[in-house]
Amino acid sequence: MAYKTLHTGHHGISNTTVPMTKRGIVNTLLNTLLVWQERSNMRRHLANLDERNLNDIGITYAEMSAEASKPFWQA
Repeated sequence: MAYKTLHTGHHGISNTTVPMTKRGIVNTLLNTLLVWQERSNMRRHLANLDERNLNDIGITYAEMSAEASKPFWQA
């Protein structure tokens, strides 16, 4: 059985581990895949920005390059 840690409170002080249902596991997996896909798309778009657009959003070429080169699973 899979378990998930629930964080309660603003500072995450109280953690509770509860068993996950099959539906919860599937939802967590799908949400993770969607986050990875969105992250990959955003990094691809970021890599295609020219210097003027990078300046408009306030990042340097080096910052863009570092972010765009991360794998999709890395936040």
